[in-house]
Amino acid sequence: SSDLCRCQLNEGEEVDSVPQEVATEDDSDTRFSAKVLLISSPGIEEFYRTCLLFIEDPSGWIDNLEHPSKQIQFLFGRKDNEAVPIGGAWSPSLDGPDPETDPLTLVRTAIRCTKTLTGIDLSRCTNWFRFAELRYLRPGPHPSVETVVVFTPDRKS
Repeated sequence: SSDLCRCQLNEGEEVDSVPQEVATEDDSDTRFSAKVLLISSPGIEEFYRTCLLFIEDPSGWIDNLEHPSKQIQFLFGRKDNEAVPIGGAWSPSLDGPDPETDPLTLVRTAIRCTKTLTGIDLSRCTNWFRFAELRYLRPGPHPSVETVVVFTPDRKS
């Protein structure tokens, strides 16, 4: 079963679980998949204030500084008691043509899978950063290469 780790999003809403898997079409193709790394953090001034005492007015200092890792949050899914990035397989009918020729195809995969798994609609994000690309060599009688692209969206775009 797939569900979300308990996380707090920027908007302050908490997510406990996801009722469904990513919808798969008959044409879903695991040769390509998209994963999304969703990151939440306070603004830089708040980050400095709560973690580093980097403020000019000492009256604004707080006694209990927090470790920076408590200020940065990630949203992951959970599968078999393991944290996994949000995402899923490419579907030509839902996401578009071959991801090797159209770089936006896997962005559409990322948007679709994120909305299905979390309810978060990233379709208005116009800037997507290709954080990592992993290629898995699948051995067997019909060896294949599976390409997984990890994106992080610029939610301010």
